[in-house]
Amino acid sequence: MIPLSSPFGPKQEGKDRNDAGPETTILYDDILFPVLNHPFDLLVNYPWPMKSHQAMMRAGIYPAMDANCSRVRLYKLGQRRAGRGKLDVGIYKNRHWSVRVPLVPPIPMEDHSRWRYLISADGQGASWRLAKLLSINSVVLKARSDSIEYYYRSLEEVRERPGPWNHAAHLGVLS
Repeated sequence: MIPLSSPFGPKQEGKDRNDAGPETTILYDDILFPVLNHPFDLLVNYPWPMKSHQAMMRAGIYPAMDANCSRVRLYKLGQRRAGRGKLDVGIYKNRHWSVRVPLVPPIPMEDHSRWRYLISADGQGASWRLAKLLSINSVVLKARSDSIEYYYRSLEEVRERPGPWNHAAHLGVLS
């Protein structure tokens, strides 16, 4: 993957960050390919007052990932007292030989809209789920990343934690 100095991509002299770079996503031998498996015209909406106040993530763990990757750390944080009641983190697929976590069923993407906060954590590279999470009317919590997707330059970095995260366990464990 391409290491970046910013989660939004390299800033080019004299250009707005949204104008820099190709509109592509999957890196394969130095070529970024567009995301073709997502119907971007399908937005998912769920009434805000009815949403769970927890932050949710469902993810898989794969052999090429570090045994202490951000997904595993988030799962462990959700099991501790500081994360209980605030994080709903589950691992639905575990192919890593040294990570031992109980598996939970995956949650269909349209049902992700039932949570106010959705967590996106990279896996072996940039997570393809982020593009889908952005089409849901929930706040997406994303850690900084060395991987790149074509739309990262359009993301806004928030310095203050949203909603209940102002006084909750700091998610800086991802940085």
